[in-house]
Amino acid sequence: MNDQGGHARYYTPKFAGLIAGHRMSIRLRKFLGAIMLIVLVVAWALVAMALAQSPLIKANGVIEVLYYAVAGLGWVLPAMPLIRWMSRT
Repeated sequence: MNDQGGHARYYTPKFAGLIAGHRMSIRLRKFLGAIMLIVLVVAWALVAMALAQSPLIKANGVIEVLYYAVAGLGWVLPAMPLIRWMSRT
């Protein structure tokens, strides 16, 4: 049986993409990426909440607002390469 590239296609288990040299299916990549995104957001939120208790942040209202803006949007930067990897074909 040939796939679109003309190469012979053999049965490979779903986890074969995790082994070096094998291509990961888009479905598996999106599943793993979704799990990693959830872990990233939960870890980011926990760290942000812990840092928000710092007396340096609570001392000044302007610093507190800036901190919450950065902490609230900061997870997007590490998530961007992960989302790019998930959508790669």
